[in-house]
Amino acid sequence: MERGPEDGVRTRPVNAASLVLYPPGMAIYYGAIPAFYTENFPTRYRVSGASAAYQISQVYGGGLIAIMAGLILKSVVIKHAFIYIGLLVMVYALAAIWAILATPDTKGIDIA
Repeated sequence: MERGPEDGVRTRPVNAASLVLYPPGMAIYYGAIPAFYTENFPTRYRVSGASAAYQISQVYGGGLIAIMAGLILKSVVIKHAFIYIGLLVMVYALAAIWAILATPDTKGIDIA
C-alpha cells in the first residue's frame, strides 16, 4: 500500500502539540527529582545516595520496561499491543505513586 502526502497531514497537529506540551511537563518532573532524592539521605551521604537511587531507578524505569514492552510486542498482535503496554506503564506509574507516598517526610528531622 502506497502512502500519499496527505497521510502525514493528519498527524501534524498532534506532533506540534506534543512538541509544545511535553518539554514543560518533563522540566517540572526532572526539576523535582534531585530534591526528592537528596532530602532522603544524610548530608554526608547525600551525593552518593542520590546517585545510587537515580541509577537504580533508571535500570528499572528505563531498561526493564523497554525489554518487557518488546516481549509484549513480540507475543501479541501489534494492533493490540498498545493496550498491554499501556497497562504496563500504568502499573509502573502506580508503583511510583505508592513509593512516593510511602517515603517518610523529612521535614523537621535532623538527618545531618
